[in-house]
Amino acid sequence: MRTPRPMLLANTGHARARAFGITAGISGIEEPDRHTTRSWAEAFHAGGFDGIRYRLGHDPSQRTIGIALFGPTGEADWPTGAQAEIGSDLLSTVRRRYGLIVLPTPQRRQ
Repeated sequence: MRTPRPMLLANTGHARARAFGITAGISGIEEPDRHTTRSWAEAFHAGGFDGIRYRLGHDPSQRTIGIALFGPTGEADWPTGAQAEIGSDLLSTVRRRYGLIVLPTPQRRQ
């Protein structure tokens, strides 16, 4: 994904994030405490960040990175760049490694 401008992200996986009360548990919350996570997002946004960088909770190895950008809800009107089908090798890896099954995107009704 390419953004229309450089984005400043708060790295919640950095050791210094602990000083703000953030632990690796933020990525593994099954039923997220929306009040707490929203408070963090609001504080990061007020601090000048455009979003956060975090480790995905469904990856037990804690190696996979996710990014959440702040802004209006809904699909962004940004250039999409090159697009390609997700290959069967990657889908097999995701299923084997995480136990996830990726379903096809539903077609929009005309």
